[in-house]
Amino acid sequence: MPKEFLEDGLWLANEGRNIPKRDPDFHIFFGDTVTPEWRGDVLRMMDILIDNLGGYDRWVLASYNPDDSFQNRELVDGLDGLGYFEYNFEPGVTPDFSLVNGRAGCLIDFSGGPNPVRDGYSFCNDRLATSNPDTLDFYGLEGTQYQMLSGLIHEYHHHVQKAHMLGKEGSAGNGPDAPIPPDGFAPAWWMEGSANLSPGWILRDHFDEFDVTKKSGLGYDEIVASKEDWPSQIFKTKNAISGSCCGWFEIEFVAYVERMQSGGTCTEVDARQEWYPWQGGENTEECDIDHWHLMARYLMHITSPDIAMVSILEDAWRLGWHGSFKKHVGMTMDVFYDEYEDFMKNYDLSAGVPDWIYPPETPFKDTVNFWSIKSGPQE
Repeated sequence: MPKEFLEDGLWLANEGRNIPKRDPDFHIFFGDTVTPEWRGDVLRMMDILIDNLGGYDRWVLASYNPDDSFQNRELVDGLDGLGYFEYNFEPGVTPDFSLVNGRAGCLIDFSGGPNPVRDGYSFCNDRLATSNPDTLDFYGLEGTQYQMLSGLIHEYHHHVQKAHMLGKEGSAGNGPDAPIPPDGFAPAWWMEGSANLSPGWILRDHFDEFDVTKKSGLGYDEIVASKEDWPSQIFKTKNAISGSCCGWFEIEFVAYVERMQSGGTCTEVDARQEWYPWQGGENTEECDIDHWHLMARYLMHITSPDIAMVSILEDAWRLGWHGSFKKHVGMTMDVFYDEYEDFMKNYDLSAGVPDWIYPPETPFKDTVNFWSIKSGPQE
């Protein structure tokens, strides 16, 4: 491992950046027009995420309506206090909401000091989806809010993954430009696929705890059982929470079996799934990034939820990604690709869909023990 990666990893581990805690260093800022109800749901979700995934320092969330007519001083002053404007823009720039709004995105990094790794924050610079009329029309207000809560779970899951990278993430995947291939940190299919497993699962477990649910008066089971059609709100809400129910898994599985079998567009699964399209992963254009979700589910099926999400991540810094994968899965990455491809190409759809495509019925925090993880140079 290059010297700077080792030094950064040791420093970050000594600071406890890879150790889950109940009172992490979080910074959550809201725009002027954010309602008390939505603020409450966001803060409630952050408590839920700490409980399920562990609390990790240096998480920053800015939630706002992208209307530049509002000053949003709470948000601007909060980010200014973290060094956002001083270290990430031209020297002497005046802190202003327009600068934040112009760099919206989740999950992105910013530095709060001169060292991008040691002074870095995970930043969810989040324009509220409720400000998008097309999204509102498609999901309705309630459905859009559930979509935003699901997105928050996905992005925080990435923050947890990053905490255990200890500065070793390379170019955000095992792409050809990663500084220490093939262990830039983790393959893109695993990073995105595993972070797509948690949102619907966690949201299902805690669905009735949010103000949006209490206001609508509709419980999770009632929504799932509904037979209403478009454009009823209950149909839109059911569509919005499909990551934990409602036919989405069956449709996805059947579509990819058909795409991978003879004459389909996704005929090979190999190391090209380890990096993002913008890093040269041309195979992802044939198989589509959504395919990564199924790969992660298949990995969970042949091992266990804890191995697929926690154990491999735990040893990835010490052993390298490929070494940790082989230790916990019992095969190399290439063999895994071959076995998954063979399973999908030879699957008989007349038998129906396999049970492993659904989230486990047990609660997330009782099935996946993120609080047990001990990564990096702790010994």
